[in-house]
Amino acid sequence: MHRNESRPSYVNLGGSHNLGLRRHLRPLTLRSRAEKGSTQRPAWLRPNAQPSGGKENSRSNSFTGDSKLASSMRYVETQSMQIGASYMIQFSLVMGCGQKYTPHMDNQVKLEYSTNHGLTWHLVQEVSLFFLKNAFQVCRVVRNLHQQVFTMPHDEHEEELSTRSSATRFRWSQSYYTAQDEWALDSIYIGQQCPNMCSGHGSCDHGVCRCDQGYQGTECHPEAALPSTIMSDFENPNAWESDWQEVIGGEVVKPEEGCGVISSGSSLYFSKAGKRRLVSWDLDTSWVDFVQFYMQIGGESAACNKPDSREEGILLQYSNNGGIQWHLLAEMYFSDFSKPRFVYLELPAAAKTPCTSFRWWQPVFSGEDYDQWAVDDIIILSEKQKQIIPVVNPTLPQNFYEKPAFDYPMNQMSVWLMLANEGMVKNETFCSATPSAMVFGKSDGDRFAVTRDLTLKPGYVLQFKLNIGCANQFSSAAPVLLQYSHDAGMSWFLVKEGCYPASAGKGCEGNSRELSEPTLYHTGDFEEWTRITIVIPRSLASSKTRFRWIQESSSQKNVPPFGLDGVYISEPCPSYCSGHGDCVSGVCFCDLGYTATQGTCVSVVPNHSEMFDRFEGKLSPLWYKITGGQIGTGCGTLNDGKSLYFSGPGKREARTIPLDTRNIRLVQFYVQIGSKTSGITCIKPRARNEGLVVQYSNDNGILWHLLRELDFMSFLEPQIISIDLPREAKTPATAFRWWQPQHGKLLLTPRKHSAQWALDDVLIGMNDSSQTGFQDKFDGSLALQANWYRIQGGQVNTDCLSMDTALIFNENIGKPRYAETWDFHVSASTFLQFEMSMGCSKPFSDSHGVQLQYSLNNGRDWHLVTAECVPPTIGCLHYTESSIYTSERFQNWKRITVYLPLSTISPRTRFRWIQANYTMGADSWAIDNVVLASGCPWMCSGRGICDAGRCVCDRGFGGTYCVPVVPLPSILKDDFNGNLHPDLWPEVYGAERGNLNGETIKSGTSLIFKGEGLRMLISRDLDCTNTMYVQFSLRFIAKGTPERSHSILLQFSANGGITWHLMDEFYFPQMTNILFINVPLPYTAQTNATRFRLWQPYNNGKNAHVLL
Repeated sequence: MHRNESRPSYVNLGGSHNLGLRRHLRPLTLRSRAEKGSTQRPAWLRPNAQPSGGKENSRSNSFTGDSKLASSMRYVETQSMQIGASYMIQFSLVMGCGQKYTPHMDNQVKLEYSTNHGLTWHLVQEVSLFFLKNAFQVCRVVRNLHQQVFTMPHDEHEEELSTRSSATRFRWSQSYYTAQDEWALDSIYIGQQCPNMCSGHGSCDHGVCRCDQGYQGTECHPEAALPSTIMSDFENPNAWESDWQEVIGGEVVKPEEGCGVISSGSSLYFSKAGKRRLVSWDLDTSWVDFVQFYMQIGGESAACNKPDSREEGILLQYSNNGGIQWHLLAEMYFSDFSKPRFVYLELPAAAKTPCTSFRWWQPVFSGEDYDQWAVDDIIILSEKQKQIIPVVNPTLPQNFYEKPAFDYPMNQMSVWLMLANEGMVKNETFCSATPSAMVFGKSDGDRFAVTRDLTLKPGYVLQFKLNIGCANQFSSAAPVLLQYSHDAGMSWFLVKEGCYPASAGKGCEGNSRELSEPTLYHTGDFEEWTRITIVIPRSLASSKTRFRWIQESSSQKNVPPFGLDGVYISEPCPSYCSGHGDCVSGVCFCDLGYTATQGTCVSVVPNHSEMFDRFEGKLSPLWYKITGGQIGTGCGTLNDGKSLYFSGPGKREARTIPLDTRNIRLVQFYVQIGSKTSGITCIKPRARNEGLVVQYSNDNGILWHLLRELDFMSFLEPQIISIDLPREAKTPATAFRWWQPQHGKLLLTPRKHSAQWALDDVLIGMNDSSQTGFQDKFDGSLALQANWYRIQGGQVNTDCLSMDTALIFNENIGKPRYAETWDFHVSASTFLQFEMSMGCSKPFSDSHGVQLQYSLNNGRDWHLVTAECVPPTIGCLHYTESSIYTSERFQNWKRITVYLPLSTISPRTRFRWIQANYTMGADSWAIDNVVLASGCPWMCSGRGICDAGRCVCDRGFGGTYCVPVVPLPSILKDDFNGNLHPDLWPEVYGAERGNLNGETIKSGTSLIFKGEGLRMLISRDLDCTNTMYVQFSLRFIAKGTPERSHSILLQFSANGGITWHLMDEFYFPQMTNILFINVPLPYTAQTNATRFRLWQPYNNGKNAHVLL
């Protein structure tokens, strides 16, 4: 035959053998059956083999031998032939015939070539020690000059020749072996290359591909689209193998075995002798984004010892032609993976084909149980299967509130990329399991749930429910972190970093409206299922994003499990369901007690419009949750009794339920942060973040807005804080919270505790349009809190004198006793009227008097309603005593009508009666019939009670203005020789009848003012329309020169003593003789009901006397 003849030569290994040298260079094919029309002689030069039966009608060239032949090589060698550039070699190989090869022996089979008629032999490829000692499968092999072998189970290997010459021969040889080290060859083809070498999925025959099952076409492409995703966590012992075409030298081990926990739970661990590699099935990677996995190479244990050289690292490669050629994706450097590491690799364009496979391969290692490595959580993900938004199909059960309103596909891999340690350990159940929840309770490494990469938009919401072990005991160990990644898991960041008053960085410092906690959730703060809704910021939505919930439990013991439920990442529902419902596919499923209105969730019953809690008994039901606090006195007394004291090691927060704030004005409370003297129960704060933040939310806590930051060093003593609500905080459903951003668990010095803090008298209320007045008779017709902000040390009880009910202050509480009103609108015509009794007829010290005060700033600052004005003071309208009431004048019930000065005019004025000091068990006082009004004309002229806007006049007075019903006496004359008559002198203080040292001033006895304390004489009302003057005799006796304030004032009042006007001032710098005084009556005093008084504001007691 001539060299240019194209007919192939055949060798039939199943019949008679003629192994002489054939010198033609036609393609050589060795078949296990004679082909029709084949008459050529075999092309083998020297075979050391025997035929071996395989399947029916199939025979191959078998190398069995026995131990006695182990000293001689067994091989098969071709004749020399011309090999061109486009030639290939293809053959089938089986080794071991179902039995393991002899270990610790160089019994591998080599494919070699010679270009000098067999004088010297070389490996077809230098690193081509591809016949595995433990590979039992029949394989097709295709050789390419620079690539390594690829073994395909139950199939064949293909290789393109690397050496070309006019006289090339090949041989398969085995130098060392025992009886069990059998191997066989079949279906050898050496000739022209088929198109694309049949893509590694067919046999080449005369340049034409005979495709494997499932492949078709001239190049053997897949008949149908191949799978495009691998998600293998090696947890299911019966399922993971189906994901992989070939696993050699490796096995799945438990977390306590092999290299330990790589990602979580079990891992694929490579430690055996021979070859170590992991090969995937062919995949359609046209839309695959990435390959990711966790890997460890060596370690510190005998079962995972460190490699010594670079060759002992791991290569990740891909092949687009069934393993004929392998291309490098990444090298896992041998010394960089001594601890588990996450690897993420974006696929190059060349690796994105309809038929691509991957392999992890360790080229060199030191033998069995050396240079071990492990891999876990391998994910190859196709963008075709990626869910941009997790799909949820709501199903409304018949009993909506007892069962989940919808069934989340929590375990569908279309949503979740990785789930680690899901489920509970044997014989344990989750404390609050729900049908749709995912529970993470196993402890083989960290627990986590990772979503796929999602395409987000700013304003999307991430909503989920969280429960951490139903535990109420706080622990800072192993919190659950909610994180995101923009680089497919290479790096992770908290979805929201803690943004505190002292936080550094853009977006926090000074940007008070964004103050918030981090997405870091501790045990003890989530003892019940808690819905968490996070609005995705623009920065987070800028790239494809994946999320993960992770609990780093691998290094902790007894970490409680956590549960996830209701995860939703998508377009927000209207108003985020107002924070009272689950958003599912854009539809709100409202909580119990709420109904869907205009797409969002609204309370079935109106929200409360006011909240007030003094923390003296049970907590108000209007608190949504108190975290880290309880009623106590750890910081002492803030205002009265106990307070809400925060000292817990975890989160410290007081949060209200939503309130209707549309018509209320302020938030007011007492607060203390640390102290100077309370010791370890209320230590002094040291950092800004130990202060407090007061915030409001219009969506039940999804977004919080700042009302005020309370500086950490400014509240070492109790202070009252009033915050006017901004317009944005006035909604039908506004919640409030007091929150301490950082404390002990977050400080850099754990040995030091953070500052504790306390709240008291928390008020959220007061109408925007304050009421113009009120009336309280303390008869039970009104609740005290209707008009009174706070009553301390007093209660409604039966009075000791009138036997009627009044507000009586007789409790021994060790601090001021007072009654404080709410804010009211005070105008120029508003007056205050009340009745007062002090001491139950037993006078007490003037220093224990009761002050009437007012405040214009919600009780922060207080001023006397009436300031004292006495000579020589200038600028005041009238000389008058202050609104400090002493027991001497109020031993019996007395009505007081107060003309409110201009300084009290305000839309928000409150009043209080306060006794700062008193003797324990004594110094009691009471008020009754309190009226703040403007409807009674002329304030009833001081001679009646204003009741519901109308005057109820005293006896002898009547009409709209309480004027005399009959004319009053027009003359008052008294020589003080007889007893003082109360009809003439209803009020006499500091005086008695008698003679001073037997001296007579005019005749008989005189009225002598010589006692300490109040000196005052008040007449009855007189008809003074025709009165011309007031006259009397007087003598002033004093030692030394008295001050001007010791003057004697003659005053008149035309409105029943509400206001007093000066007629004359008598100031004597020294002792006088008897003086006759005559003072003409001014026309303003000439009314039908005028009373007069003599009043000495101050005196020197026994050293100064006034005789009248």
